Amino acid sequence: MIVAVDFAPGLHGHFLELVINKYIFGIPFKGEIFQSSGAVHAINTDSEYQAKKLAQRGHYSAFGYGYLPDAEKIIFIKHAPVFDIVLLTNIFYRCHPDSINATDFNVAEILAVHESIMAQDGNTEVDFRRNWCTKLTDRHFAVTERRPATNLPVLDFDFAAFFDLPNFCNELKRTSKFLNATFLFDESLIYLWQDFMQRNQGWQLYVQGQDLLTKTLSSVPAPIPNDWKLHAYLNHCLGKIFELYDGELHTSASYPVTTTQLLNIITQHIKDFDSRF
Repeated sequence: MIVAVDFAPGLHGHFLELVINKYIFGIPFKGEIFQSSGAVHAINTDSEYQAKKLAQRGHYSAFGYGYLPDAEKIIFIKHAPVFDIVLLTNIFYRCHPDSINATDFNVAEILAVHESIMAQDGNTEVDFRRNWCTKLTDRHFAVTERRPATNLPVLDFDFAAFFDLPNFCNELKRTSKFLNATFLFDESLIYLWQDFMQRNQGWQLYVQGQDLLTKTLSSVPAPIPNDWKLHAYLNHCLGKIFELYDGELHTSASYPVTTTQLLNIITQHIKDFDSRF
């Protein structure tokens, strides 16, 4: 049985392809898995694995590619919007057309490509912060919503499940039943998943952002790292909670360096909000 793993860029389709092949179809893999960026593109260089694999990943729905003629079932990675920042961050660190068929690839070169594209709308950290905040707030992720156009059976694999081991195993069990196969769990899957999570820049930024938001709202003093990506995510979240869409958080070259300073800005915004209309 040939199975298409259908996913938009940044949704961990390479990783899921490998896991389905190894832990559902029992196809061994002994080569390199992760590139320095955290991407699982290195599996594309293993000719033995490529010849044997039954799960075949591709941006089928996202880019309008046709499924392989012998594909019988579709595993569609369904994006979870709460993790937009994970998707956006991992695309930033990992996606480069020349990295797809390489054992490893220069992360700095990947970042330079994305920064050069963003720089067309401004090349300062304030511009980058605003760029990402806009992408998150206006949800520039339409490509992730493109559903499979097929009469073949489709299973939605929850993107959120990648970041929680019990849920990930549950989705794999559900996938194995859909494929009329057995979930071949063993402890090596735990080590693989842990490695995947340790390398996952998007997940780490999400967790960091959620922790800082919690400390800010709880009046717990803590430093805020100097990272425009993190600042963009904080601004996006504060916009949703407090309608805080303008002011110094969005325009100042400096960003609050502590949660106390950030809370003061939020408090002042709430105090002045009604007087602005």
